[in-house]
Amino acid sequence: MRDAPELPDLNDDKPIYYFAGGFGDGLEPTLEVVKSWPEGQQSLALGTYDTLEDAFEAERELVAIKEKEGLEPAMHRAERLAVAERTLDPARPDGRLFTEGPPDPFTTLRETEIAGIDYTYDVIAQPQGLYELQSIKTWKTETGFGMQEVALGEYDRPGDARVEGEMLRRIRDEQGLEAEMREVEKIAVENGEFRADRVDPRLFTQGPPDPFTTTRQAELEASMGYTFRAGPALDMDDTIQAHSLDLVSVERDGADYHFAAAEFVRVTPADAAYVADAADKFNRMLADEGTGPTIQAATVWARGHGAEPSRDWHAVDAEWLERRADPLTAQLSRAPDIEDTEPLPAPARDLDI
Repeated sequence: MRDAPELPDLNDDKPIYYFAGGFGDGLEPTLEVVKSWPEGQQSLALGTYDTLEDAFEAERELVAIKEKEGLEPAMHRAERLAVAERTLDPARPDGRLFTEGPPDPFTTLRETEIAGIDYTYDVIAQPQGLYELQSIKTWKTETGFGMQEVALGEYDRPGDARVEGEMLRRIRDEQGLEAEMREVEKIAVENGEFRADRVDPRLFTQGPPDPFTTTRQAELEASMGYTFRAGPALDMDDTIQAHSLDLVSVERDGADYHFAAAEFVRVTPADAAYVADAADKFNRMLADEGTGPTIQAATVWARGHGAEPSRDWHAVDAEWLERRADPLTAQLSRAPDIEDTEPLPAPARDLDI
């Protein structure tokens, strides 16, 4: 067993940082980075290893970086390891590595990333004589800047759009960035630029992860990342031959999102309105009843229509899922009144699914 690391004398408030090996609950070799100061200590797990030698080698690498290149490069390497170990969120709004004790004498990669992101507004004249208000995200890249625009809506006069942008900017000063961006999201939804129940819950899908959570992200987190979607069946081409109701799983992996769908029931295009109505009702039930009861109810409903919900998940593209609603919209305009569709069954809480 290695000797304990030699620690400097803690005679002032200046924190010290060191790397320490140990063992996990299953006695697997582990490595952590430790911040220590006279009143306390905070540690962060960096990795779990198959052998002691692997853990020792990782520790030696970090110690060597600290000795040869300095504290900040060593902490950057530790940050990357913690993100890979999933003990540190790469999309965290608080970009620090340590959240306790005296201020750290280094800047983390996430802090630098957040500092390079800016959110502004612009008013763009449209060919039809209207004026579009855009929320704009810019970020630093290795070669310059990246940019993504999000349309919030169109206005008759440019002054009206600018007033809306100024109102949004004041929200940041008074309530913070997240409150501002949730109002941006609300306006975009009200003006039909975004779906309130969109599959990809982000406001901006490009650049570094945003240091705020959208209303839709909070909703999906509450429903464990599940939402229902109706539209042309996933294996259909441009010639629509069937529509389906699908359960969609939305999972965040670090800063990335992954989407998968499982089909619950398939109908002819003539019944597209029926499954679209069911999707809306099941999504409302998700908010009111929770995930388990809603999926149980959807299973009962599907079996009542002679279908067996699939247990096979297929990776899907969120943008494609939203775009496939377009032909469904056209179908709905020709469909019978959907008010007469059957009510959803009560949640079958004792049903094993």
